[in-house]
Amino acid sequence: MAIAVQIKGNAFNMVFNLKVFRALGKEWGLPGLPEVMQRVALIEQIEAGNFEVYDVLYDLLFQALDCCPENQIKISKEEI
Repeated sequence: MAIAVQIKGNAFNMVFNLKVFRALGKEWGLPGLPEVMQRVALIEQIEAGNFEVYDVLYDLLFQALDCCPENQIKISKEEI
């Protein structure tokens, strides 16, 4: 199930599937799903204002957009 969002006037869908978490594992240099999920769990500490937490959230949102095959327009990380 995709989540619809609007970014700069364009409609995008986000998915949170295994492809997203595999892409995050590759990007972060982590060996498996448990390590990726442990890092994603840092988002729960968003109120601390730590830049590492924002980087994790940023990467997760980008991969959720980039890995969705329904998105015909691609977006860069800088546009999010």
